[in-house]
Amino acid sequence: MSFKRKLVTIATSFILTSTAFASDIDMNEKEASFLEFITPMLAPSNLAAYHVNETSINDYYEVLLLDGRTILVNEEGSKGVISMRNGVAMFDFKEARNISAERRGELTRKYVDNADEYITYKAKDEKHSIVVFADIQCGYCQALHDDIPALNAAGVTVKYLPVPAFNNSDRLMNAAYCSKDSGQAYSEMTDSLSIIRSNAKDKSKHTSGGRADYDKFVEQGINILISSYKKEAVDSCEDYNMSRAKFNNRGLGILGTPAILFEDNELVSGKLSVPAILNKLGQ
Repeated sequence: MSFKRKLVTIATSFILTSTAFASDIDMNEKEASFLEFITPMLAPSNLAAYHVNETSINDYYEVLLLDGRTILVNEEGSKGVISMRNGVAMFDFKEARNISAERRGELTRKYVDNADEYITYKAKDEKHSIVVFADIQCGYCQALHDDIPALNAAGVTVKYLPVPAFNNSDRLMNAAYCSKDSGQAYSEMTDSLSIIRSNAKDKSKHTSGGRADYDKFVEQGINILISSYKKEAVDSCEDYNMSRAKFNNRGLGILGTPAILFEDNELVSGKLSVPAILNKLGQ
């Protein structure tokens, strides 16, 4: 038996064991019957039911889970609504599928296909491609950016779309975008930002302003950095529409960076290692 299969077996065993205890809250016959029915139906999704209530929504039951969440489930026990970290989602409990996440991934792909290209790091021998939603000042984004040479060498093209969340990120990302070599400029800027923050930290140690002085020194460094790239900008370049990008990112639920869209439209939040990315791509 594989390790992954063992984990699923253990988790399912725990769920079935934990629901062997009946809720101390009274339920009518219909609710109790549905609790007994829904318990094994939720097992593939690693969810354990505690109590069931009938609702005013036709053919739907309210199910209280042992993890403190509440879900709405249809009377067939196959689909319903579950609370997730970033809101609620339509879920297929029988197949353990997040329907809302799948639809959001499809919508994100449509957005990517129609969005103006930002910056792309193309692999010489391209086998796969990923889309990275990033903010140039995000620490985890910078760590992922450092992995691009390894990803390119493995045949993975990395396409960037901007998520300017930090102060001045829209200005920085447009300065890179309008440079003659936008990819190189973006890479240089990520290195420069680390130096700017380090210098600001050292300078603020010798002042009485604390965090305010640190922020002021960072702002000064960023302004100098942007000015240096604007001098070499392409004359005909129009700024990337960062306001529109922000609007679309919020609508698609891309609120944190980095976020990676894979070829199967799975959208993963957070920084993944090179092996983890290649594994998801089947390499």
